[in-house]
Amino acid sequence: MPMVLHIFLKDVHRLWWAVLATWVPLAALACLDRWRIDWVVSSPEGWLNLLLPLAWVCLIAMVVQEEPLADQGHFWTTWPYRWPVLLGAKVLFVATFIHLPALVTDSAVVASHGFSPWESLRPLLWKQAVLAAVLIVPAMALASVCRRITHFVVAAILIFGGAAYLAAFSGQTAPWITPDELRWEIPAMVLALAAGLVIVLQYSRRRTMSSRVVGAVAMAVATVLFACLTPSLTARLRMSLHPQQAELSLRLGASLPEPPQRLLNVRGLAAFVVVALPATLPMAPEGSELLLGPPLVEIVGADGGRLQSVIPSPSRRPGPSDLIAYVDPTDHGQGWLVLRIPRRVMAQFQDGPVAIRGRSTVSFVGRGETTWMPVGANAPVPGLGRCVSEGLDGQGVDGGGMLKVLCESLAPVSSLTEVRLWSPGTGRTWRHHLGDSAPVVYGPREAWLSPLHRLQTYFHLAEAARMPQSGSGWLVPPEVLTGARLAITPGSITGSAVMSIDIQHVALRDYVVTSAR
Repeated sequence: MPMVLHIFLKDVHRLWWAVLATWVPLAALACLDRWRIDWVVSSPEGWLNLLLPLAWVCLIAMVVQEEPLADQGHFWTTWPYRWPVLLGAKVLFVATFIHLPALVTDSAVVASHGFSPWESLRPLLWKQAVLAAVLIVPAMALASVCRRITHFVVAAILIFGGAAYLAAFSGQTAPWITPDELRWEIPAMVLALAAGLVIVLQYSRRRTMSSRVVGAVAMAVATVLFACLTPSLTARLRMSLHPQQAELSLRLGASLPEPPQRLLNVRGLAAFVVVALPATLPMAPEGSELLLGPPLVEIVGADGGRLQSVIPSPSRRPGPSDLIAYVDPTDHGQGWLVLRIPRRVMAQFQDGPVAIRGRSTVSFVGRGETTWMPVGANAPVPGLGRCVSEGLDGQGVDGGGMLKVLCESLAPVSSLTEVRLWSPGTGRTWRHHLGDSAPVVYGPREAWLSPLHRLQTYFHLAEAARMPQSGSGWLVPPEVLTGARLAITPGSITGSAVMSIDIQHVALRDYVVTSAR
């Protein structure tokens, strides 16, 4: 233990200025986070969420490079202490000057937003564990296999730049899209375990070449996993963890009801034919709702011709020859399987009977206890966190106002949380979900270092809402806010399954959406 402290104090003496250099952006970020009451981060806060991790990894590289591991003939290797002592000193330095200051600032931020730091200690410590797994440990591993700090900087830019590129095209483009956490968690665990192995190899054996091979293989495996873990595959993985949940299926409905008006509105796309097949959907378990993901289907013609659908994403935008499919649920387990088929290929499938096969992910949504509060209140919501509402003048439609409802929590806030505005005077109710709208933001917008998760929604106030007309039901008359109440119902995904689609011998021409039907 005295030798651990000796090495620790030596590193502090040599790198105190670098430690202070990381504390400055940390304090600035905590101050900005302390006063933020919006899901959208300011430009300075967004950049600090990128620059602070960069400062941390550079500090880690500097302290590791005090006793380089990736070369031979260094004088420190003749000193009378074993490798656990050296590794312990480096871990103590990182814990003292990175994790402890981050924990203190996080506690100050949550306290300023009405949360008890002591009651919030468990999620705050979990955040530090995640920070260690995804940033600190990989940075230590990378620094241990680099001969010089310049090599580390170049490698870090390439690795973290690649990770940022994958994050930009991960499909998480808006707050109303529920993130697929399993897609991130599995590759992150692979990298964290491999980084831990590299650190042990370098400090115990100094096997630099073997460690580099382990790191390169781990990055390749993590990249392949990230690319291959589609929503359908992650749903099957979740099903394997809950084998009692049987596979669900979508069947062709027996009747041919009138398609809803919203399906008639999309038929104006001249390059496409919209086909709507009535479908019988699986029933949700008692106390749950079904959330259907985008299906991946294939149309097989009588002559063997095939047309497979695509799922739009930032990296895969549909073209004029792509088939798009989605499920439009209605009530009582009924709905529509909607196919947007390119007109140029419709003739190949419309006459003869075709088969439609595919699958879709299904999530089970559970609802928590509804909390009622007056407009303008700041109150705790059981199962969610704290929610506050405030009026915004002149920021709505045609210069009207808006009512913003913001919810904060130490756990991720689900976009499935329902927010209702009820007017006792008129009896009308307006329904929204947290994260169902967001302004256009340029520059860095992620606040992944914040201890608080935030999500919000807006009710638009407009004079035109006094005379409701088609398409204006989402507008709220300004006068109804007097005496109005908000009802917030938390929602969360409680399970997942895969829904199979297998429809045989169907003639698509019988289900083409036209104005006559």
